[in-house]
Amino acid sequence: ELLAALPRDRTDDAVAALRGAGLAPAVVGGTEAGEGLVLRGSTGRELDVRGYDQVSSRVPAEPT
Repeated sequence: ELLAALPRDRTDDAVAALRGAGLAPAVVGGTEAGEGLVLRGSTGRELDVRGYDQVSSRVPAEPT
């Protein structure tokens, strides 16, 4: 997985380049001017996100 923040006017070119490399990118959000952080789900509802730890969230038998 790769997460990147790009200027809005460069997103289409970046997505096209990644697709040209055989990848399947997805645009998952955007930014607006202002202060603070609000995360919204696909329905637009505000999410109460407290964090996620990929390491401690693994199934114990799963190889690392």
